[in-house]
Amino acid sequence: MPPLAGPVFRLADYLEQHGRITLRHLCPPASFWHAAHTHLTHPDDLSNLTKAAEDRHRLQWGHHLLQRAADHGIAYALYRLAGMREQAGDRDGAKDLYRQASDHGDITALYCLAEMRDEAGDRDGAETLARQAADYGDTFALVRQAERNILNRLWPYGLDPDGTPTSPWQPSVSVEQSGHVLPGTS
Repeated sequence: MPPLAGPVFRLADYLEQHGRITLRHLCPPASFWHAAHTHLTHPDDLSNLTKAAEDRHRLQWGHHLLQRAADHGIAYALYRLAGMREQAGDRDGAKDLYRQASDHGDITALYCLAEMRDEAGDRDGAETLARQAADYGDTFALVRQAERNILNRLWPYGLDPDGTPTSPWQPSVSVEQSGHVLPGTS
C-alpha cells in the first residue's frame, strides 16, 4: 500500500452513525465521484465505492472505479471486468482479464477460464485449469469437468424431458420414402 500523503481524519462514531442514517438515500454529487476516482487507491475503498456507485445507479462512475481497482491489480475487479467483457461478446478480452485475475489469486477466474476452454472444445485445457483451481482448494471446476465427461459419454445426445436418453437424429421414414434429397447429401 502506498504511503498516505497529508493528514488522515476519522469521523467520531456518533457523527458517522448519524450521517449513515440521515444520508443513506442521498447520492453524492459528481464532484465526489470524480475526487474518489482520482485519489482513492486502497482496494477496500475502491471496492466499497464501486458498489455504492452501482447501488445508486451511477453506473459510469461504478465502471470507472472498477477499472481503477483493476489497474491496481485487485483480483475481484479484474474478475468483474472480465465478466462484463464476456457478456458483451469480447471473449479474448475476457480471457485476458480472467487470466490476470487468476494470477492475482482469484480462483473463480480459473473456473471461468476452464468453462471457456470447455465450450471451445479444448477438454484437455479445461481439465488443466480445473486441476489448477483444485490445487488452490476449489474443486468445483474439477467436479463440473468430470460431470460433463461422464454425461457426454453416457448420453452424447442429451436427455429427453421425461429423462430417457435422446437417440441420434435420423430422417423420418416419410422423408426417406418421398425421394427428397436432404441438404448436404448427393
